[in-house]
Formats: sequence, C-alpha cells, structure tokens
Amino acid sequence: MVEELHVLQSVPLPTVARKQFSRRIPNIHWVIALAFIISPVLSLTADILSCSDAKAASIITFYPTDDAYIYQTPDGGNGSRNYLRVGYYSDYGFYRTVLKFDISSIPAGSTINSATFYMYYYSHTGSTSSKKFYVSRAEGSWNEGGVKWSTRSLYRNPTASKTISGGSYGWKSWSISNLVDEWVNGTYGNDGLIVRWLSESGSSNNRYQVRSEESGSYRPYLVVDYTLPMPPPPTPTSPGFGSQPDPEIDTLTPTLQWSGVSDADHCALAISEYPYGSGNIVYNPQQLYGTSHAVPNDTLEYDQKYRWNMQAHSSAGCSGFVRKPIDINEFPKQVAEYIARASSTG
Repeated sequence: MVEELHVLQSVPLPTVARKQFSRRIPNIHWVIALAFIISPVLSLTADILSCSDAKAASIITFYPTDDAYIYQTPDGGNGSRNYLRVGYYSDYGFYRTVLKFDISSIPAGSTINSATFYMYYYSHTGSTSSKKFYVSRAEGSWNEGGVKWSTRSLYRNPTASKTISGGSYGWKSWSISNLVDEWVNGTYGNDGLIVRWLSESGSSNNRYQVRSEESGSYRPYLVVDYTLPMPPPPTPTSPGFGSQPDPEIDTLTPTLQWSGVSDADHCALAISEYPYGSGNIVYNPQQLYGTSHAVPNDTLEYDQKYRWNMQAHSSAGCSGFVRKPIDINEFPKQVAEYIARASSTG
C-alpha cells in the first residue's frame, strides 16, 4: 500500500487561523498540513527493502485415515485387513478400494505443485492380463468400519489411470494434482478416493491385492508439494483515510495505522521523500507487529513530500501493494492564500 504526504511550513498566523503546532521556534509558529495523493507513474516496489520474492514450497506425506475394500456379492466391505483389493472374483463379484486422507493442514489458497498417490501391489489371483486402474474422486461421507458396495459405489470422472499387469509387483503411483487442488481450495469436499478398474466386466478371476494402512511401511500414501499463498497487503486506514474532509495533521510524528493481515508474520514500512524510491528512504522498519506505528522524531521535515508503503511478510514471501485514490487536502492551498493576502496588506 502506498500513500504520499506533504508537510507544509508557513509564516506566523493569528490565533483564529487553523490549528497551530505546539512545537515552536522563537518568533515563528508552525502549521503543518498533511495531504495524501496517488502517484500513477512512480515505482512502488522500490521503496520496500529486505523482502525476498521467493515462495516457500513444502512437501508433506499423508497416510490414510481410513481405507477399505468393498465388494458386490454379498453387499459388503472390509476396513480391518492389512490388504486392499481391486478386480474380480467369482464369489464376491467386483472389488474396489476406497481411501481417505486428511490434508486439512494445507492452507486454503495454496498452489498445488504436484500430488502423487502411491499403493504397494504385492499379490494377485487369477489371470495375469493387464488391467487399467482408475483413481476417482469419491462422494459422500464414509468410514472404514461401515463402508460397503451399496454405500460407496458413487464416484466421479477418473482423475488418473495406470495400466498394471498381473505380475508387476511393487509401488504404483498416480498423479492427482488437480483433485488435491480441488479439495484444498474448496471446489469439492474431501471424501477420499476410489480405485477401480476402468471396465468392470467379464467373469474371469483377476484379483489384485495392495497393502492397506494396517501394513506399516507398505501402506498407501499421498505426497503433496505445495506453495503457501502469498499474504494480502495491509490496508492503511489512517491518516488519510475515512470520511471527508481529509484529516489535518498537527505533528511531525504521526501514528500510521493499517488493517491487520491474518496470514502475515509481520509488516514492513518504508517512508521515502520526494522523488521517492529506494535511494530516498528516510525510515524503513522491517518488522512491525500489530496495526499501528508512531513515526519517531527527526524523521520528517517541513516543506517536503513523503510516500509511505506497507507490505505484509509471511513464510511464503511478501505481499503486493494496494493503491487507493484520495483527495488532496485543501488546507495547504488555504494557508498559501492567507499568506498572500496578509503580505499584500502589510
């Protein structure tokens, strides 16, 4: 966020004039006016120092909170075994596997760089012909203790697929970045995954077994690489914002105020004098906490224009800036007109 302020020095005024400063130099009374304007041309980013633009990426591994396999005949499921099943067997019909991961620790608004789902395939019964395995988004609440075919057969369009042959044991993986992004950013509720065959047809035994969460080091898992969302910028609220007329400042040590940013660790402030930019910074605290800060003595001077920028910082990096238009205070003009009239009348 950027604002400009202009401090104006005047000649002595009568007591009926506007507010006078308590600060005085012999035979001189000081009057200060603060005007806020927006510059559409000058660079904003040059006024903030010590800010890294690097975004913080995190990689987290999640393990299932629930997993089970479900089967058609009789309508049932099992979430207590150390294995899961996908395929077909004559006594039970078709099998599907359902899994659920709690990824609520990833903040909403994060960018999902990648998300990969892993299962360990270790056993097979029947034909060794290759089958295409689909991973789809599940819908509806469930838990591994009560899930069965009739309550968890609903799924949406496949997110990822992989062809697996009967004897190709080992870890298998599916990229489900888009699905995890939809969960994290609220497009869909997180009701877990369904793993199934692409085409559930035929009557030949062909049953695949993979390890479940109960199997320890061979349990399924989900690896998510994500970047935290950048914090929004703080919004200055005073001085210079609020109802008209614009406030008049009668101190060289104003208290700057802004709205808090919940996702930020701290804020940075830079005050630069005209013509602004990093080469003209007069005050630049980098770690401000809370929502206000008093400018110290011997920072601002009379008859000078300043611009103050604020930026929010978090582990993800730094926020951008917000520009808000504001009317220029008429007080400096009125003072100048008064001075001109006083000078002409002696």
